[in-house]
Amino acid sequence: MMRVSPPQVWRAKQSLYKLTGSKCNKCGNIDVPPSTFCSKCGSPEVSSINLSGNGTLILSTKNFQQRAGYERSMPQFIGLIKLDEGPEIVAPLTDVMRNPRKDLE
Repeated sequence: MMRVSPPQVWRAKQSLYKLTGSKCNKCGNIDVPPSTFCSKCGSPEVSSINLSGNGTLILSTKNFQQRAGYERSMPQFIGLIKLDEGPEIVAPLTDVMRNPRKDLE
């Protein structure tokens, strides 16, 4: 069993509970996760930014493969999301109806 200490969670809260990225000061490109250089133009002139977390779901899927001990959390829903700021991310989806009707599978 893995234990996580409260101080460890407190120190990591920015990366755990906020969606952050880096914005290039030259071309305006936004990278997620944050990087020390721009993935578009290669400039090292980047600034850290907080992203809104809002976006559009482009694609989603159900994952039925799970590690031993996590069977109760199946299926897992994963989505490709285009953020309002531009980048696309892959993230777990929450508040998804697990199986409202069998005939929709």
